[in-house]
Amino acid sequence: MVDFRGRFGSFGTIRPNPGQTTISDITFKDFDVTLQRDKLDASGVSGLKFEHVVVNGKAESAPTMHD
Repeated sequence: MVDFRGRFGSFGTIRPNPGQTTISDITFKDFDVTLQRDKLDASGVSGLKFEHVVVNGKAESAPTMHD
């Protein structure tokens, strides 16, 4: 996703269907958003990157993956 701006409720969730799919190599680039819930809920994703991502006025890094 590239060049995204706006106000939203939350960043959302990225999670594969166990045993059915894999998710990899996602880049969020040039984001500037205002969110009520500012953390991306991500698990089971490899290669998740943030480039120039600003959430609620603060620069953000890609979240640490958990299973």
